[in-house]
Amino acid sequence: MALLLLTISSVFAQAPTFANIQGITYAGTGCSVGSLHPYITPDRSAFHIEFHDLKAVDGNGQDTTANRKNCQLSVQLNYQQGYQFRLAAVQYTGHLSVPTGQTAIERSSYYFQGKTDTAAFESDWNGPAYYDYTVTDVVSSNPNVWSDCSNTANLEINAEVRASSNGPYTSISVNSATGFALQAYQFEWRQC
Repeated sequence: MALLLLTISSVFAQAPTFANIQGITYAGTGCSVGSLHPYITPDRSAFHIEFHDLKAVDGNGQDTTANRKNCQLSVQLNYQQGYQFRLAAVQYTGHLSVPTGQTAIERSSYYFQGKTDTAAFESDWNGPAYYDYTVTDVVSSNPNVWSDCSNTANLEINAEVRASSNGPYTSISVNSATGFALQAYQFEWRQC
């Protein structure tokens, strides 16, 4: 099970007086229908997502389609005209079971629907690796991934895990993902 948490706050500029999450849609081999449970807070300022299927396995006769899993999330936001925002960072934690000579990968990317700028990250592990892991994607390190200066945006998040084995059972899972920014804020805002 994994958890993704994002909250609307401000780092650069004063946050707009109105901003909320309208909805969340998802699809992918790592988040089949009913396996992902989004929760939007009553004030629509944050959301939590529990993943149950974001796990890749390989080796010991596993189905070849089990070695890569992904989940594409689309977060629909409405906010005050004259502002734009970006996600500052996301922290993933999970578990590795990677024998000697085998590999596991966690990848993620972030962009706004209809825009070409993407912030992409990858973490790689070579076995032996049998432990819980934590990685942080500092999305704000890409200065071009900002929403439009409008009053709506779809933030797209793609999370992926891969396991690669030439025989022994190998796995990687995402147990939690928490969105945050510098000083514990989740989004960075600026006026247009």
